[in-house]
Amino acid sequence: MKYLIIYSSKYGATQAYAEMIADQLKGDSQSQNVADVTLENLQAADKIILGSSIYMGSIGKSMQKFCVKYEELLLAKPLDLFINGLRSGDELADELAKAYTEKLRHHASQQAAFGGKVNFSKLTFMDKKIMKMVSKQEPQFETFDNSTNLSLLNEAELIRFAQQI
Repeated sequence: MKYLIIYSSKYGATQAYAEMIADQLKGDSQSQNVADVTLENLQAADKIILGSSIYMGSIGKSMQKFCVKYEELLLAKPLDLFINGLRSGDELADELAKAYTEKLRHHASQQAAFGGKVNFSKLTFMDKKIMKMVSKQEPQFETFDNSTNLSLLNEAELIRFAQQI
């Protein structure tokens, strides 16, 4: 089986997760940035996995546009969906429920939400400011001091997701 894992990643965490999933799969698997995917790539895949980080409650704009542009093709193939973000538990599940279109969510054989990662040195000035404000309001960030890295990745969930593909 030929798997195509398509990701939208601002700072690299979603790309790393896509590659981790690809490593778990048996068969021909390829992870590819959404900006680099071609119609030929999509048509050649037996199964498609879409993954995006969540910023301000939404998947990346490039992934949103991709899903609209290729919705018919995505609905014609086996599909799985994942997101990652800096929420946990019910909040992350709520973000997953809103991340992709209703048609894609209903078509997908599985959906998963993995915690996100922050590499402080990679953040833009504006994102550093946002993280500073958020870290004061969110209990899961109480040890985050805007100079260290943060990881909320649930690796067991990621492996479980990959094994179910």
